[in-house]
Amino acid sequence: MSRTGIACLWAALLALALSPAFAAEGEGPKPPPPPAAEEPGEKEPTPEELAKLNARIAVLVKELGSDEWAKREAAGEELLKIGKPAESALAEAADKAKDPEVATRAGELVKKILRPDGAETLGIYRLRMQ
Repeated sequence: MSRTGIACLWAALLALALSPAFAAEGEGPKPPPPPAAEEPGEKEPTPEELAKLNARIAVLVKELGSDEWAKREAAGEELLKIGKPAESALAEAADKAKDPEVATRAGELVKKILRPDGAETLGIYRLRMQ
């Protein structure tokens, strides 16, 4: 067997050993929390409310590229609080923004929204950031 074949075999074994299926009980990354159930009194947002929210998200995404650090940070925190509704705008900004600051911050926020438990995913490895 060639060195490449052996390296691939070791990589596969390592991936299998680090997978959550083989982690001892109580170890390894925790699964993401289940989606919040809608409360009985909670209603669907109106088209006007959605339009306002989308406009606010657009303004906040632009503020990710502000010259002032405090504005960038505040925009990021507010977008994180908005959460899932801001995900598509942030993903688009991460892919298409001409400003590298906006692209970088938007990409980081998408990761945080998708992984609210704080775990970072790097390929097959999962690390708990503490």
